[in-house]
Amino acid sequence: MHMHIALASDSAAAIDSTALALLSIFGGAGVTILAGFIGAGIQGRREHNRWVSAHRYEAFVKAFALMKGFQLIHSKSMKLAQQKGMKMDSPELVALLAESDQLYITVAETLAPLVILGPTSVSEHADAMQAAFEASDYEALREAERAFVLAARTVLKIRA
Repeated sequence: MHMHIALASDSAAAIDSTALALLSIFGGAGVTILAGFIGAGIQGRREHNRWVSAHRYEAFVKAFALMKGFQLIHSKSMKLAQQKGMKMDSPELVALLAESDQLYITVAETLAPLVILGPTSVSEHADAMQAAFEASDYEALREAERAFVLAARTVLKIRA
């Protein structure tokens, strides 16, 4: 009977070492798979953040350029009207008004990505620029431009 107990403990040790080897193999594989999923998740998040940042940059620049385009056309129209005594039906002013109308066509298309990609603070500053321009409040316009640029730089993590 004593010998039988020794055999049982030998087989238990053999099972334990086999189980231990299998657990080590599968445990290591499980940790590797888990680490792979975590790494893929982190990489996916980084790629998404890069995509958002690149598209925000593009949206911010287009929105600012659109507002500046309106301002430049308006300024040029005023200069032509004042300096050269042109009337609103003069060909130069009619051409500038047509150019301004073309910009209005692009407003929704240009500003939509700004609103969708956010953040809201940046699109609110763009709205403030537009409202100040339309109200001919040039001091408010300059302040709204500064606030827009600062908010955009902050979101994009640009140090200036």
